[in-house]
Amino acid sequence: MQTKRLCAVLISLLLPLTLAGAQSPAVLDRIVQAPELTVAQAAYLVFAALDKVGDSAEDEAFGQLKTQGWDDGLAPGSTVSSAQFAWLLARAFPLPRGLLGALFPGPRNAYRDLVFRGLLPADGDPDAALTGAEGVGVVRKVVQSLPEAHP
Repeated sequence: MQTKRLCAVLISLLLPLTLAGAQSPAVLDRIVQAPELTVAQAAYLVFAALDKVGDSAEDEAFGQLKTQGWDDGLAPGSTVSSAQFAWLLARAFPLPRGLLGALFPGPRNAYRDLVFRGLLPADGDPDAALTGAEGVGVVRKVVQSLPEAHP
């Protein structure tokens, strides 16, 4: 029973991402099972949701992250914090920013903006690492919150 519920949750989290582009199920499985989301995995989730990455996974996505100048000096295998992930999402998607986020763009204010919009949990820690499953869930919420996601 527990396994069926877990499978149903994973399918509901992964389905919007697999419909957004041509992501490899093996890559998504590996990310969902990751105890801590890496910078390269975060890049893959974001660029896959934007349909700007193929099946070559994290290497290509991290290359695009560097090309955009969004790597912030982080190594591809390093753990991404909630605030860093929020900052990546804020730069990649047309998300509304609050006053502080508009005046002082950065990870902390991007984190606050996503918490305010209900895209990140209010009781979270901006310096805490996300699991892979949490990262997939946040990207799903962000994509669903976009105006073009609601015809």
